Amino acid sequence: SRSVRDLAYKVIAVREKLSNEKQTEATTEEIAKALEVDVKVVESALDAIADHKEMLMQKLSNCLAEGNIN
Repeated sequence: SRSVRDLAYKVIAVREKLSNEKQTEATTEEIAKALEVDVKVVESALDAIADHKEMLMQKLSNCLAEGNIN
């Protein structure tokens, strides 16, 4: 859904910002605190991103196998 996608983009942006500030990978707890949401919400958003990425990679693989991409 759109709200999950919007949250996922916010999570990514905050993760990058915090990671750049700290020079280390931001934790889900830090991201949740910055967004003022529960850690489970951040975890769900990150899972949705991973699921979407996997789906896109599978589609690309299928297109390559079928010769639909040069």
